[in-house]
Amino acid sequence: MFGLAWLVMIACWPWAHESPLANPLQAIRMASKFHIVVPVLFEGRIVPSDSLPRYYLAKYLWITTPPWQLLLAAVGCVTVVARCWQSRTNGCRNPRRLVDGMLIVWLTLPLLLFALLRPNAYDGIRHFLFVLPALALMASVGLQSVFLVMKRLRGGKLAERIASVGVAAAIAWQVAVLATLHPYQLAYFNGFVGGVAGASRRYETEYWMTSYGEAMRWINSQPRNANGQPTRVLVAANENSLW
Repeated sequence: MFGLAWLVMIACWPWAHESPLANPLQAIRMASKFHIVVPVLFEGRIVPSDSLPRYYLAKYLWITTPPWQLLLAAVGCVTVVARCWQSRTNGCRNPRRLVDGMLIVWLTLPLLLFALLRPNAYDGIRHFLFVLPALALMASVGLQSVFLVMKRLRGGKLAERIASVGVAAAIAWQVAVLATLHPYQLAYFNGFVGGVAGASRRYETEYWMTSYGEAMRWINSQPRNANGQPTRVLVAANENSLW
């Protein structure tokens, strides 16, 4: 399975085709020791990217993932760990438990390695997007567990329908929130930090500055001064980030 995963990884990676084993390993080494240090706005302070706290990645997942997905993922983690514990005597011979174990490792190992090694990182979870599929899968396990519990309750069909409505409402709410942010959905922060408004002075919201285009169009649309001269604009930026 590891070999298949490696083949899938390098399939659309032209540089890896030159040396399918050495080049991916070199990329991992380079990524773990990125030499450019970037100022990062984190928890209201400017911190060098090579000196971020060990919980940086976990904190960003906590504040940029929809709360309902975090809740379902937590239920999924408990479910997966319980299933693995129950099958601990013959787990290696049970394909489903192997998949459960791989899912746990996929989700937790990057967080643990980040906490232990403290690599040079910035721009939130951009360098760790591969964790998101594992988080989504774990949430799906949690959702399945919720439905199984509902089905076993008295009046199981009604409870199952209520759970379905709740999940649909959560997804609809999330779509509505992202629609209000369009076209800046990447700047999403959840309610744990007060949304984008609450995070704007404490965390990086627009690393790629895509909103600057709209700001410039607004400036250009403003009328000139009475004397016909262009309007002066004061840009109050963080001088440490001008690198």
